[in-house]
Formats: sequence, C-alpha cells, structure tokens
Amino acid sequence: MPQADPETIQKAESVLKLLTSQMKQFDQRQAQDAIRPQDEKQSLPCEMERPFTSRQPQLEQSGTTCPEYTVQEELDVVTVRISLPAVSKVGEIDAEVTDRRHLSVTVPGLYSLTHHLPAAVDDEQMECRFEKSTKTLVVKMPYIS
Repeated sequence: MPQADPETIQKAESVLKLLTSQMKQFDQRQAQDAIRPQDEKQSLPCEMERPFTSRQPQLEQSGTTCPEYTVQEELDVVTVRISLPAVSKVGEIDAEVTDRRHLSVTVPGLYSLTHHLPAAVDDEQMECRFEKSTKTLVVKMPYIS
C-alpha cells in the first residue's frame, strides 16, 4: 500500500479536527434544546435592525450560530469585532457588505451574522483581519462622506 504524502496527512488531520469540533457543537446544541422549553427553541434570525454595541451567541434555525460581536463607532469608521472560536483559518470566513448598510459574515455550517450598519460604508475600502490568537475577525469600514 503506498504511503500518503505529509501534505495529504496534514489536510486529513485538519478535516478530522474540524469534524470533531462540529460534532461536539452539535451534541451541545442537542443537549441545550432538550433542556429548553419548546417555545424558546424558536430563535429569531441573527439580523439587527438597529446598531448594537454587543451581541451574545445565539443558535439559529439553520443550525448555525450567531457569533458574539461588538461594534465600535468612531467619527469616520465603524469597527466590528466578531468572536469565531471554532475557526482555525481565515479561508473559512466569508465577509461582505451589501447595500452599503449590511455586514454579512458567514462560516458555512458554523456561524452566520448579518448586522445593520449605522450609516452607509465604503465597501471597497473595507479591511478584514483575522486574529488567530483570539480567534477574532476584525472588520473596519470607513463611512461614506
């Protein structure tokens, strides 16, 4: 039997870690759902109609979680810091601004966030940085003058 090259082994180990993490999260969600009364299981979509300064994680109907995040508004820029503890690399994250007023961040199968921004932003000047040490996505968007 031929041996797999180190890169293939590393990719397989990475997939195994991701699947194990997702299985643990799934088990935790099932345990939480078993404890909650039936009327609390119906969660609202993770979409903000007004700007909030922070948001706690919330399980979505799609099976993804609305991650914990904070919003910092300054004179010319808005910064959103999003905690993504189950993400190991930036390539797993999709972030975009739509209609210059909505920030959408998605990690397929794990997280989903849509935040209504306080004012129109320049989506072409948006800056994203993933801080591996804290597993935090930092999104900076300048306001349109």
